[in-house]
Amino acid sequence: MSRFLYECFSDNFSIGPLCNIEEKKGLSLRHKWFINHINMDEEYLYKDQHSFNNTILELKDMSDQTRIMIWACENSDEQTAQRFVLSLRCLSR
Repeated sequence: MSRFLYECFSDNFSIGPLCNIEEKKGLSLRHKWFINHINMDEEYLYKDQHSFNNTILELKDMSDQTRIMIWACENSDEQTAQRFVLSLRCLSR
């Protein structure tokens, strides 16, 4: 029986710093940048940060045998997100 797991990043990877966003410190610095440079609600950013952390943990916890299908368009946001997910898979091995 096949099991499907749907993961989604609700972040815009085409703007803001991306350095070490797979770690809490890097993600926190990214969200502080959004607060300082983009007019965004802090409560929304907090919920988004929590969701982002959970998605990263789930991706890192997947076994090596788990098949992954990445759905991405050709825009910079989704192409960067795709490469980020692939780097997480490589780092978790």
